[in-house]
Amino acid sequence: MVHVQGYVATTGAFAYQHLMFTYYLLKLASVVAPRLPLPVGYWLAWMAANILYVIQPRVRQNVESNIRQVLGEKADAAKIRATARQVFITQARNYYDLFRLRKLTLEDIHAIVTVQGEEHLDRALRQGKGVILVTGHLGNLDIVAQVAVAYSYRVTIPVERVQPEKLFDLVTRARSHKGINLVPVGIEAVKAIRRALDNNELIAIAADRDVLKSGAKVNFFGKETTLPDAPAVLALRTGAPVLPARSLRYDRGRYGIEIRPPIVLQSSGNLKDDITANTQRITDALESFISEHPEQWVVFEPVWNMQEEKT
Repeated sequence: MVHVQGYVATTGAFAYQHLMFTYYLLKLASVVAPRLPLPVGYWLAWMAANILYVIQPRVRQNVESNIRQVLGEKADAAKIRATARQVFITQARNYYDLFRLRKLTLEDIHAIVTVQGEEHLDRALRQGKGVILVTGHLGNLDIVAQVAVAYSYRVTIPVERVQPEKLFDLVTRARSHKGINLVPVGIEAVKAIRRALDNNELIAIAADRDVLKSGAKVNFFGKETTLPDAPAVLALRTGAPVLPARSLRYDRGRYGIEIRPPIVLQSSGNLKDDITANTQRITDALESFISEHPEQWVVFEPVWNMQEEKT
């Protein structure tokens, strides 16, 4: 769900240099951000985002391609560009928020995050099988995820491991500061997730990007792609309910999380068909979230095959 997702989309040694530049930039931000008043921090983030929008053409192309698919073929180029630029601004402000997290208390987080649908979560937890929260990279996951700790829920989140290691460590330390359990994707994550569900805890998975390129084929905003099938597989194997959730940014440093009722899953006995059908149902829930606020969908990698778009 939560991973290092910046504005770099390059390969080889050049990519490594960019990642190291990102590391030092974020390291500086981790020192400066907590000392800045909120309006100043957001203004600097706005400036940085607009600069990056101009100097990172490949990443800009990725975002605009994604937004074009979300808005539909009738959307004009100006609207696509404006929405894509806002995506950059949303993410820059997210990073500023990430590094001011350490000066926020759990009481602060409780006060600035509005929670809707907590009753669906509590009802699902009463089944005793844990809960799978499925979400997308929407709004500000860094702040909103902390609200679980503020409300005394235990949550485990699988994250993508990136290089260099110290970049991953820097961001992971900031994100787990309040007590969220972040586990790198892999065997250890699988074990941690099963333990969490066995203990009737929460796991949260961002299911709008197929990091491992091994997901199920789905129709997403009218076009085929692959998205993670892990939530569907886990639900079918453990009986844990799947609840869609989304985070949103509001004005003046306020945020919201909305938790919706459990998705009704197909269980026909044909595991392969059930995984595909249920991944599609999860995708439909995410699509409804993203379509309402595409300017807050902070995915900087192509979700669909961009080559098809050019042909």
